[in-house]
Amino acid sequence: MTKNDLRWQSIQTCDTQAAGTFVYGNMADDLYHSPLCRNRPTDRDDVQFFDTPDEARKHGFKACNACSPDHAAWLVGASRWM
Repeated sequence: MTKNDLRWQSIQTCDTQAAGTFVYGNMADDLYHSPLCRNRPTDRDDVQFFDTPDEARKHGFKACNACSPDHAAWLVGASRWM
């Protein structure tokens, strides 16, 4: 299983341990999300994975207002990019 396969699985299961380890851009809505976001994508082909929110922004994605991906790591005590 590849790194991105594991990330996709984390999105589908809303894995709290994945918070703060990556964000993903959803090309269907041009937003980047935390793996904890309730607005999960249905099509894997619409998803791009990024190590940091900065990287997602550089690719033209905007932060999701529902999950606040720039701050999602704080929800589980992680602070990888804060």
